[in-house]
Amino acid sequence: MIRRLGCVLAPLLGALAALCGVALVSRMWAACDVGVGAGANAGALLLLAVPLFLVTSAGSALTVAAVGRRSGALALAGSVAVTLLAIWLFVALLHSPGDYPAPVCAPDNLPPWWPGWLPV
Repeated sequence: MIRRLGCVLAPLLGALAALCGVALVSRMWAACDVGVGAGANAGALLLLAVPLFLVTSAGSALTVAAVGRRSGALALAGSVAVTLLAIWLFVALLHSPGDYPAPVCAPDNLPPWWPGWLPV
């Protein structure tokens, strides 16, 4: 049962992380006018979605394998935590290039809709 959970859950969470991460960074880049255009930004983000998918899937599978024997609920919670951490790291690393001038999102290159309590 737990192996099936890991085999199904890991790619689903990896796909969810890739979709959410790309959507968040894309919205941040559009709001802060980062990049040369929407097409170029989409191409770059689609290339970066693959490693995010692979890292999240592997992390979820390892979490289920390590914790799944004790509790299925704990394995699920750990996999969701790995997914949220992967999305947050993806957004934190890519939200805006460090040397990119952001006249729209000055001074910290974060769009106005980004919650202030969530560090990036």
